[in-house]
Amino acid sequence: MNTVPVISGYLVALVAMSGSLLPSQADAVWPFGPNSAEECRDEYVRDGKTDLAVRLIARACTELFGDNDREEWADCVLEHVGDTGSETAIKLIAKSCSNKAKNGASKRDKCLLKKLPGTDSELAAKRTAYSCNS
Repeated sequence: MNTVPVISGYLVALVAMSGSLLPSQADAVWPFGPNSAEECRDEYVRDGKTDLAVRLIARACTELFGDNDREEWADCVLEHVGDTGSETAIKLIAKSCSNKAKNGASKRDKCLLKKLPGTDSELAAKRTAYSCNS
């Protein structure tokens, strides 16, 4: 009995439809992610490498599920801060996320958000910031 093509056909159809069935990222609440600020903190805080990262992630979770217009900032922080160990990098990421949410990301903000996540060294964060200025 050949059931693999049928099963894979259903999987392909499900994957193809999932883009239209799932809410957009801006909606924040979706079936496979956190549905509350508490669930968000439970999921993301453990990724924080520093106290600053943990505080910022917790704040982003609160903002994401609060009655405000800070969802874009919160999504950006949750996406970029978790595995970053440098306090300088975390502060620069938070600022770039704020800029992105308010005015749209500048060339510098895009550069920082691309290159800083995961940076553990203070010196590396400063050099990256300098390179994104040019």
